[in-house]
Amino acid sequence: MMGSKSFWMVLLGCNLLLAGLVAEVRPAAAQSAADCLRPEGVAEVPTPSITAAQVQADPTPENLKTFAMEAQNRLQNLKQRLAQGYVGCVFRREAHWNSESVYIALLTVDGALILHSGDMTLAGRELRDEAFMAITATVGLEPATNPFTGSLTGTFTNPDGGVLPEELGGYAVGYLTAPPSDPTSAAVILLAGFDLQESHMKPVVLDPADTPEVTASDVVDRDTLKAFVNGAIDFMAKALAEEGFSGLVRSRAIFKEEKGPWREGSVYLFVVDAAGYIWLHAAFPDRYEFTIGGGARDAVTGEPLLAQVIEAAQSNPEGSFIEYHFDDPADDSDSAEIPKISFVRQHTFYPGFESLFPPLIFGSGFYATTGAPDTLTTFVPVVLDSRGKNNSH
Repeated sequence: MMGSKSFWMVLLGCNLLLAGLVAEVRPAAAQSAADCLRPEGVAEVPTPSITAAQVQADPTPENLKTFAMEAQNRLQNLKQRLAQGYVGCVFRREAHWNSESVYIALLTVDGALILHSGDMTLAGRELRDEAFMAITATVGLEPATNPFTGSLTGTFTNPDGGVLPEELGGYAVGYLTAPPSDPTSAAVILLAGFDLQESHMKPVVLDPADTPEVTASDVVDRDTLKAFVNGAIDFMAKALAEEGFSGLVRSRAIFKEEKGPWREGSVYLFVVDAAGYIWLHAAFPDRYEFTIGGGARDAVTGEPLLAQVIEAAQSNPEGSFIEYHFDDPADDSDSAEIPKISFVRQHTFYPGFESLFPPLIFGSGFYATTGAPDTLTTFVPVVLDSRGKNNSH
């Protein structure tokens, strides 16, 4: 069992990542142009004084700094965890904040990519040492240990950041999520106008221990599907216990790896929270991750898929099977009439600390290409109250 310091280190690191990806359901004060849920009492993210498109057209050091500092100011002054999901969604979906190679990215102080507004396919990966060293030198990162949690944090000797070397481009600036005296304080590096590509990332290194007992290629029926999803929950729980935040990041990258044991054709993992924020979508990360709802609908009925997923996962603590129609990423000629059978299960990693690490819903599925349609699934209309609780009957 983890000691108390390790436990809080895990929760702090997980909260840093999950804060931008999960939130409770609250009445929306408004919707942005990109359909990003804005929680009640949270100010709307303003249009920057210089937009991403304007910086793209004229990437002077002054324009880059103005754009980056306005994003940093918005993040640094957030007082509510709920606001972080909304702000991150806006950075991804709102054209004023995202245009071609000019967008916002966030890094941990050990080089893990929390948010890539331009391509969530790379989220969870780590930067190569040469690029990361150039970034840390620009912001003046002084690594430190959070005295309350033992987690890695830091201070920045250049609080206004600076323009990155020409071979990288863009601007980098660091900030603390809370004052150093706050136990939840963490150091984050914001990048703007640095067009992060695969070439900037370290390869995902798979260890034999990363292979589950039932791999994606082994999924052929309900029993193997259930074992696969439960194996993913066990894998992440073990990574969290042994490696803390770095284990969480590593899990995301491993689950997405095309040549890894967790993906095979149309069998892949997805992870959402009870509010509908998509934390992981191994097949279509850039389309769905860091969005509320993701817009995914049943190809036949037109019903939102996440409502079905949430209802099924919350109906049974051991998980449930559901059936719906969704595009098969491994088959360009697939028919919408072929159903996908999925297993979904909600899991609470730290009971009693849901405000820091909310429950997550894990799922995966396979296509029923033969046999009669699945008749064991019954859908119940989903109604969520203002606290995100299911009031369906």
